[in-house]
Amino acid sequence: MIGESAQAILAKRQAQAEANRAQMPFTSSIVDDLRAEGFQPTVKFAQENGQTVGKASPAGVVPVLARKDDPQTSKKAAATVEGFRAAQEAKIFNAIFEAGELGATANEIAPRIGLTKEQVNRRLSGMGERRLIYRVLKDNALTADDFIERGRCAIWWKT
Repeated sequence: MIGESAQAILAKRQAQAEANRAQMPFTSSIVDDLRAEGFQPTVKFAQENGQTVGKASPAGVVPVLARKDDPQTSKKAAATVEGFRAAQEAKIFNAIFEAGELGATANEIAPRIGLTKEQVNRRLSGMGERRLIYRVLKDNALTADDFIERGRCAIWWKT
């Protein structure tokens, strides 16, 4: 049986959670979706309906690479990925920057920086989600011929 003080704390937390849900329904829905997938998210910063919670990170949104219930080996692997992920993303960003107004495809970036096309594609999507770069598809390519000549691949530009 839970003691009276523990019940009071639990009731206070539940009331705060309901208040947060009422003030930030979109953020709450994202948290619920993540929990349904097995993650245990913590909201460090959110802005919604004129309300602000927490402080924005200078790094922006940082992806979770391992779930709370993943084996320890997965957590160790996720921790080591972070270092070389950042190095790979810096190389990719520089390659896109150097490509200038033409942008670059994964096929064009990979040989320039010594990674496989698959490694580059893996990083491009995450960089796009964090809005470090943006993807331009066929309809927005410089010309239809440009799109076809580049292997019908998505073209990425710096933001």
